[in-house]
Amino acid sequence: MKRLLLSISILFLMGCSDDDNPINTPEANLSGTWLVSSIENEVPLGAVWGNSDCLYAVGGALGVDPSVHLGTVLRKIDKTWVIEKEGFNSRLVLLGIAGLSCNEIYVVGQIADGVDNGILLKYDGDQWNEIRNNISFTNIEIINDTVYLTAWDGLYRMESNELVKVFDTSDFIATDVWGIKDQLYLVGYSGEKDYILNYDGDHWVTMLEGEKFQENFIDRIEGVSEKEIYATGTGGNLLKYDGKSWQVLESVSLPIGGFKIFNSEELYIATSRHRTGNRIYRYEIATGTLATVFDIDLPLYNLWGSQDVGIYAVGLDGTIVHNNILR
Repeated sequence: MKRLLLSISILFLMGCSDDDNPINTPEANLSGTWLVSSIENEVPLGAVWGNSDCLYAVGGALGVDPSVHLGTVLRKIDKTWVIEKEGFNSRLVLLGIAGLSCNEIYVVGQIADGVDNGILLKYDGDQWNEIRNNISFTNIEIINDTVYLTAWDGLYRMESNELVKVFDTSDFIATDVWGIKDQLYLVGYSGEKDYILNYDGDHWVTMLEGEKFQENFIDRIEGVSEKEIYATGTGGNLLKYDGKSWQVLESVSLPIGGFKIFNSEELYIATSRHRTGNRIYRYEIATGTLATVFDIDLPLYNLWGSQDVGIYAVGLDGTIVHNNILR
C-alpha cells in the first residue's frame, strides 16, 4: 500500500495447443518515427486508449491546490488533442480507460475531495456520465466484452450498469486484471509483497505469493495465451509465466509505467522514474534482446498501442509520445 500511495503522489503531484488459443495481438511495423507533444494545461496523464476511429487520454491530480490539474478527458481530433471533459469540481486522478467501442467508453479514478473515494465515468456516444462511490479504483479492463475494475479492496465486474464485486482482496491492493476464455489473472501487492492469482472458471488459485518476487509492486498484466503471460510493476522487472511458473525475464532498473505486447514477438515498455532518465524499450521475445528506442526526461505512466493507431505513451506535464506505424 505504501508503494501505491507513493506512485500516485509522484505521478500526479508533480506456441499453442487447443487449450492455449492465443488472443489476437496487434501486427504492424512499429519502428517508425517517435513524436512528442503536450497539452497546454500540462495535466499529468495516466492512461490512453482508442482505435482507428477514436483516441482518448485521461489524467488529473490529487495536488494541494484544488484549481490545478483537475480530472481531464482528452480526445484526439484531426491530429490535435482537445479537452473533451473537465471541471469535475473535485481533485481527481483518472487512472484507467477502456472501451467496447467509440460509443461505449469507461474511465476510472480516485477523488481527493468529498465523501466519495472513487469515480467511474461512462461515455454513451453522447455524453459522459459520472458515478461516484466509496471504491478506490486502480484500473479498468475489458475482457471478453465484460468490463472489469480493479480497486484497493478487490475486483469488480459491470453487470447491467451495476458494479458487482467478484473477488475480495483484503490482503492486498488489486492493480490490474487480464483474461482469456474463462480464465482471469489478477495482480496486486501489499507493502513489499506481490500477488498473482488465477481464476479458472470455478476457483481462485494463488499463482505467486512470496519472497521470490517481492518488491516488484506489480500493477500491469497482459498475455498472449494461458502459457504466455507477462507482468510488470514499479519495481522494474518484466515477469513471464510459461504455463508452469513465473520468472524474471528482464529488468530495466527503473519503475515501469506500462507495457504492450505486439504479435507475440516484441514488447514495448515505458518507464516512470521521476523526471530524468526515462525510456521506451523494445524487448524482442525470441532473442531476449532489450533495446532503447526512445529517451525522455519525463516519467511515462502508461503505454498502449494497436496496429491501426500505433504506440502511445503518456505522462507528466501533459506529455504524449507517439510512434507512427510504417505502412
